[in-house]
Amino acid sequence: MDIQGDLRIIDRVAIEKEEENWKFRSFLKQFDYEIDKLDAIEHQITDEVSARIDCTDVGNVTSM
Repeated sequence: MDIQGDLRIIDRVAIEKEEENWKFRSFLKQFDYEIDKLDAIEHQITDEVSARIDCTDVGNVTSM
């Protein structure tokens, strides 16, 4: 999976996918997950993605 580092593109895609993201949140709410379990899953995904992002690249984009 490619990780997008350009914050302008990330912002645009987030806006484009806003309705889809709300639908996904609604989908998750139908399951009887404990908040702690769902948080643990989110933290695992965040750790895996964060490890693949070069923060200096992202910083260079924001300073443009």
